[in-house]
Amino acid sequence: MALTLPPLKEINYDERTIQYVHDQLTSVIIGHPMAVKPHTFYEEIDAWLGPWGQNGYPLAYGKFYAVAFNSDKSLTADPETKQLVWDTTRTLQEALRDYIIQRMHSKTLVAITEPELRSVALASHANAFAGGGLAKVARTSPLIVPFILSIPGKEFDPTGSTFAPKIRQVLKTAASLSPQILGSMLAAAAGPTRSGLFAIASRRDELGYRKEERYRRALPQIKHAIDSGDLDDICLLKGLIEGFNRTEYPNRQLANHARTIVGSATVRLNFLKTHYSNILKDYPTMQSQFESRFGTLLRDASPTRRGQ
Repeated sequence: MALTLPPLKEINYDERTIQYVHDQLTSVIIGHPMAVKPHTFYEEIDAWLGPWGQNGYPLAYGKFYAVAFNSDKSLTADPETKQLVWDTTRTLQEALRDYIIQRMHSKTLVAITEPELRSVALASHANAFAGGGLAKVARTSPLIVPFILSIPGKEFDPTGSTFAPKIRQVLKTAASLSPQILGSMLAAAAGPTRSGLFAIASRRDELGYRKEERYRRALPQIKHAIDSGDLDDICLLKGLIEGFNRTEYPNRQLANHARTIVGSATVRLNFLKTHYSNILKDYPTMQSQFESRFGTLLRDASPTRRGQ
């Protein structure tokens, strides 16, 4: 522990000590000189108030989300979402600091428990993440959506009225996918893309004719969207691969093009699997929570490439 905080069992609750603790905790909040990393604050409070280790809120949740959001290249490359992530991280850490100081004022800090800290912290998560910027984050980095969904609390229930519309849209699209012909898959894929490339005709009568023209127009767009990360959703990519492999194409050229797209989607799918696994491997609590939400998607992320 880098901070010189008084041992809990020996702590005084006079105003001078309270102010000292406040200033020490503030110094490791993101944006302050002692915050070497975005998650320094969580490591410090775990060492001081716990330690609770990888099953406690500070490391299993606070540090985990700070790492996941602040290391996301898509979010940090966009000035707006970079600032949003920074501000959100700071808000979450300040909320915990203020709660700790509140417990000092009430002279009950020595009795603080991990469930109490977790309850207060998760309430602050809801307020911070469920604001207007959540949709922007989801649009900028679909990769971050599963981590948003793994935040406990009713605000992150996809069926809840307060759940961000963009996140709900991504889930609805992913959940609706089934092995259908390509035209139906393209229509279903309209939700999670940033550019709206898949807002192509999906009327029932159009599925019956001009297939070749539609394929020639759509396949390059799909390939670009996959390669650029616009379709970075495990369920969606799995569904698209199944749809391509079940579709009969009018000629060999289009079938070869579809095979290339299946290959690109499989590569991207395995990238997502590795990305999520690497972030989750040091956080057993989050690994369990992630799997409770998404089942065995990480283990089953590579479908059979029947179309190759």
